[in-house]
Amino acid sequence: MNDQTQVRQRTRAPGGGIQTVATQTQQTTAAPRQRDTSWGYAGDQGEQAMQREIQRQEKLREEAANRVYQPWRFYLKAGEAADLIVLDEGCNWSIYEHQLGRVDAQSGKTIYDVYEPCPKELEPVCPICVSDKESAYVLFLTVIDMRQVTSQRNGKVYPFTKKLLAIKGRDQPFFYRQWKQRGTLRGLHLLMTRDTKNDSRIGKPEVVAQYDDAQILQEFGGPAVVAQQGPRQGQVIKQENEDCYPADYGMIFTRPSAEAIRKKYPHLAGVGAMGSAATNAAPATAQAPGIQPQAQPQGTDAPPAAGIQAQAPAQNAGAQAGSGIQPRVSGNVDNGAGGGDLDDDIPF
Repeated sequence: MNDQTQVRQRTRAPGGGIQTVATQTQQTTAAPRQRDTSWGYAGDQGEQAMQREIQRQEKLREEAANRVYQPWRFYLKAGEAADLIVLDEGCNWSIYEHQLGRVDAQSGKTIYDVYEPCPKELEPVCPICVSDKESAYVLFLTVIDMRQVTSQRNGKVYPFTKKLLAIKGRDQPFFYRQWKQRGTLRGLHLLMTRDTKNDSRIGKPEVVAQYDDAQILQEFGGPAVVAQQGPRQGQVIKQENEDCYPADYGMIFTRPSAEAIRKKYPHLAGVGAMGSAATNAAPATAQAPGIQPQAQPQGTDAPPAAGIQAQAPAQNAGAQAGSGIQPRVSGNVDNGAGGGDLDDDIPF
């Protein structure tokens, strides 16, 4: 870089005064500034990095297109009630599972909505059981939550949602008894009520009625859905009448392993690994702590429903004329929606 510097001289003017005059201009050259560029890419290295990034993005898109989404889990806040329709034939999916916490980026609060299947019956040690708390034995059913939901993203109203009902502890015998008494749980209409925050998160069940397959298909059936945008654009993301049948538990739940848990949670890397004691506990500040299930009241059995019972004249936004399925709770709206907004590309 070249700089021009004007040199000025002070001389005595005629008559004894002092004057300043410019006598010459000197050409100077400044040394170039040296900046560290060693951490970036240039030339062939930059092109190679570009190719790696393209491959990484393609892999991410492929994974997103093939990802299997787990339905939301049903829960109630204190003072809420909801109508459910059971889609399973019986109590056919139970596992040991951990309920873990994460810190919400906006509120800074710990939210317990991370679920990890427990491998303690498949392998000698479960790192989460050793480092934090024992897993809970959970019975899962697939249900239709008849509360309507409005998408916060686009304002679209969904008349119902397909969810997982996670049943713990003393809530489970009710469902086993109903299964044995009726021969099937499918079509069972339950009114779930949670009075206080100390009650079970799913509420206490009360049998309302039981419906057959024809009524379920008429009320909740629909055509196949094709994705209009996103990584699965053009693909069928919901099969015809998919909302009328239980979730494929073998697809939405991954077989657990201690090694997979250690990779997912780095703070558990050495817990229960080969050559370490089973009591090798992680530090008390371990991330994603588990949560101990609360004591839950036992549901009250109701006598088997004699045919289809007429319900209160509440209006369900998705009700089909003649199906005979009506919610007991009038004007019921799900404001919790399972902790997230609806995605048109995700089959519920």
